[in-house]
Amino acid sequence: MGVRFLDAAIGNVLMGKKAVLFDMDGVVFIGDTPISGAGEAVEELRTKGICVLFVTNNATRTREMFVQKLGRMGIEATRDEIMCAAFGVATYLREKYGRKKARAFVVGEKGLFEEIKKAGFEVVNDKKNALADFVVCGLDRKFTYEKAADALYHLKNGAELFGANADATLPTEKGLMPGSGSILAMLEKASGKKAFVVGKPNAYLLEEHLKLHNVEKRDAVFVGDRLDVDIAVANKCGIYSVLVLSGIANAEDAKRAPWEWKPREIIRSAAEIEKVLHRLNWF
Repeated sequence: MGVRFLDAAIGNVLMGKKAVLFDMDGVVFIGDTPISGAGEAVEELRTKGICVLFVTNNATRTREMFVQKLGRMGIEATRDEIMCAAFGVATYLREKYGRKKARAFVVGEKGLFEEIKKAGFEVVNDKKNALADFVVCGLDRKFTYEKAADALYHLKNGAELFGANADATLPTEKGLMPGSGSILAMLEKASGKKAFVVGKPNAYLLEEHLKLHNVEKRDAVFVGDRLDVDIAVANKCGIYSVLVLSGIANAEDAKRAPWEWKPREIIRSAAEIEKVLHRLNWF
């Protein structure tokens, strides 16, 4: 552990382990472009003893891959500070299936495949006559009709359906693109099965991450860009919710939102998070 991380850890103990959890896409970066000032804000929080964590519905990368991506943007992070949907759904499925050598059909990208394999499941995408126990779906930017048909075959033969997340869209440098929720909706419609979605707004990712870091919900702030996903899950968990306007939702969306999606505060971007913490008397 480096000096900076050691100092931050000591500060966390003295402060009762307060933590800021950041969503990633639309909050820390958009695609491969960092949000201006987000990295500096993360660094400043750590120097003041705040535990900084990341929680993302993105299932295309492993935690290690996210460490590398953040590093390319100048944001230092450890694997354990990141809860991504690929790791989260693999963890959930391992808890559900226990020691059973279950078989998986994966709709997704490298990160989801790797996390499912690391959790001990046999991936049967390329194995003929091997029926899956479950189909797990994340974002797949090379999704094809053939892959949908293969997934449907397993679902019609008894496989359960799980989603890494149900996000209909995701922000990119080119604007909004279809998200994994759009693919998942197709599989649900075709199979007639309703998926269990592990990612936000389900509380699993958020609560599991807080538990792993011994942070109480009353000592946490969650920063996100989606009202129906990020703010909804924070409010449901009793965590102080902060909306940034750098991603999906805008201020008008927040005004029109139902009360369970309304953020406690709105800021322009993650660069302004310290203002929120000052108002909460964290410093």
